[in-house]
Amino acid sequence: MNRLTGLQRLHSLFHATDMTTGTPWKRIMVFTIPMVIGNLAQQLYNTADSIIVGRYVGDKALAAVGTSFPVINLLIVLLIGISTGVSIMVSQYFGAKEKEKLATAIGNGMVVSFAASLFLMVFAPPAIGWLLRLLHTPESIFAWSRSYLLIMAWGSSNIANRGKHRIGFGQFV
Repeated sequence: MNRLTGLQRLHSLFHATDMTTGTPWKRIMVFTIPMVIGNLAQQLYNTADSIIVGRYVGDKALAAVGTSFPVINLLIVLLIGISTGVSIMVSQYFGAKEKEKLATAIGNGMVVSFAASLFLMVFAPPAIGWLLRLLHTPESIFAWSRSYLLIMAWGSSNIANRGKHRIGFGQFV
């Protein structure tokens, strides 16, 4: 009996939830907790990435990762902005129970996400040098930073489609 209850609880975490009914603060908390956990996991990933790069690749590689962080954050913020815009439209259509417009908004969101990924993979590599010069990246780590950002640009489809997922720099060195 307890096992069935546990499975039911697990199922309730992953099934669709109508956020328009029930106590608002409880719905918001249930919605917020996975995002907080995801952000903590991302921070742990960044920390582990820095430790591994600093320890096994070297100081210049660690400096390159640190220098690249503002550019990566810019891309993440851009993609979060796109996702937020899509989620607003989806929420409005869901709340209004307009299923056709809801389906269109979801489809358009997927197309925009794919287009943004493609745009980043095509146009980010030529812009990386310019962005690093804009940030006054020292010449001693310029090539390292450029390599790291190229890897990130080619992995941008993971950022857009799976949410801030990155491939570790140490795996490519």
